[in-house]
Amino acid sequence: MGYRLLQGRHFVSSVWLNVGLLSLQQFGSNLQQLGESLAIIGDILYLNC
Repeated sequence: MGYRLLQGRHFVSSVWLNVGLLSLQQFGSNLQQLGESLAIIGDILYLNC
């Protein structure tokens, strides 16, 4: 019984870990896209000045 509970807990924590890693990756790619957009806007502003 205790072993089964431990397995269940381990499963839940690994699921949370995977979800966390996925959201971190998503956040990273969003930041990258934002950075690229800002760089493009910066270039446009720089060229217009």
